[in-house]
Order: sequence, then C-alpha cells, then structure tokens
Amino acid sequence: MGGGKLQIVFDYIDPGSYLTWAIVERVGGRRSAEAAPAEGGNTDGIRWIPLELRPPGTPLQDPQEPDWRAMTEGLAEFAASEGIPFGFPEFLPRTRKAHELARMADEKGCFSRVHEALFDAHFNRAQDIGRIDLLVRLGEGAGMDPAEVRTVLGVDRFLPAIESAGREADTLGVRGVPTLIHGARRMEGFLGVQAVQDFLAAAS
Repeated sequence: MGGGKLQIVFDYIDPGSYLTWAIVERVGGRRSAEAAPAEGGNTDGIRWIPLELRPPGTPLQDPQEPDWRAMTEGLAEFAASEGIPFGFPEFLPRTRKAHELARMADEKGCFSRVHEALFDAHFNRAQDIGRIDLLVRLGEGAGMDPAEVRTVLGVDRFLPAIESAGREADTLGVRGVPTLIHGARRMEGFLGVQAVQDFLAAAS
C-alpha cells in the first residue's frame, strides 16, 4: 500500500464510524486480524485507532440532543440506501472498556471478530457496550477466555494504550471521528458511501 497503512480513527458509538467499518467490510471482504501494536487494532491494510467521544470526566452524549439526532437520522438514510442494518441506540455509553477489549482481542489474534461484535452490539442489538459482563460475553463469543477477559478489564491493563491512542489522534490533528488518513490525504467525517469507497480505492 503506497503511503503506508491506511489509518481510521473511530469510536464504537459513532454512527459514521460504524458505517465506515461496514463499507470497509463490503469492499475488502471478511478480514483476518494481524498482529498489531497495542495502540491500534489491525485488519488487512488498515490500522484502527480508537478515540473516545466521551471519556471519563466528560458528560455522556445525549442521543436526543438535536444535532446528534439529526446527524444520526441522516446517516440512517445512508445505511438504508445501502442495506446496512442500523438502529437508534437510546443510550450512548462510554467506550473505554470496549476499546480495551478490542486491544486485548488484537493481542489474541481475534480483533476483527470483536471489532464487528462491538459495532453490532451497539447499533443492532441496543446493548450497553460499557458493561463488563457484556464485554466478557462478546470476548467469549470471539474465542477469548471469559475469566481472563474479566480480569484484564478489571485491572485496566490496556488503559495506557487507549490513552496513548488519544494522544496520537491529537498529534495527527484529528478533530472528530471517523477520520481516514493515508499518507498526506485525509477524510474527516462520514461523507457518503462513494466517498469512503473512493478513499479506500486510492489507498490500495
């Protein structure tokens, strides 16, 4: 891939990040996880960089807030036009533990399965991906040991990696999610299915 690996800065409760992931899956097919540095999960040719929309210490996002609701409804139209399942979660949890689970999955070689499960749980099953018990079940469903998942999440083992990713996103000048970066090129926000497909094609 010219210009280095494509990087996507994202969060699991962000509708644009979810649609970007769905399009990446459609364009690239099912992707197997690769070994990856702790601060970001890898799928074939793509490095996913987590960025918490609402880290601890900030208010939770209100799903009924007018700008958020309007954004979500607009993106739901994109999803419907492409046949992508898309729900309207009534609760938007903090995602730190979800990102920690994904980093652990990356280490275990099952990042792609957990990555998909987290998006699916939030957008299609209205499940609270901030809950440890749910994350343990999602990890187990991807082949991870549930007792180990519970222990690792309980001791914040991957918290430094998530904090490091946030600092990296800031260094990269990222102002929001999703942001796609490839070399000197970047695309901020979800600008439509064709725009994402074109960016992916140019990065391949």
